[in-house]
Amino acid sequence: MMLMEFEFNKTPTVCADGRNNYTFYEYQLVWMIANGKTIPEGYDIHHLDGNNMNNDSDNLVCIPKDIHYLYHNKSNNATGIHRVHKRKDPTCSQGYIWRYQYRKDGKTRAFQSVNLKKLQQKAKQKGLKWTIIDPVKALQSYKESELNAK
Repeated sequence: MMLMEFEFNKTPTVCADGRNNYTFYEYQLVWMIANGKTIPEGYDIHHLDGNNMNNDSDNLVCIPKDIHYLYHNKSNNATGIHRVHKRKDPTCSQGYIWRYQYRKDGKTRAFQSVNLKKLQQKAKQKGLKWTIIDPVKALQSYKESELNAK
């Protein structure tokens, strides 16, 4: 896709290259024009100062989507482990299960276990990343899992 001239009169902006239509937000267009290239597959544009209204090109950086996700979802994750959540389950003796959720081929997929270490093993067997995003919360989750496994 070639870069074209744009008008920033609304968000999102639809652009055409003669064959396809592309939808971009203003901050994405600013980054592409400033850098003279399109956003690579698997990457997002991040606002360095956290203010998504500040679309100055010096405030925008292109980063991998999985890293961008961590910037915005770290505080929402109670387990401290990327993609892992504790879910209520009355059928389990402990009252909850550990769930690993991810996307593959455009679909949300998940698997679960009553034991966090077994969930980690299952993720690694599937070739999925196991990323600690908050060591304190992750340690608490591992301790809780081990206590309930006994």
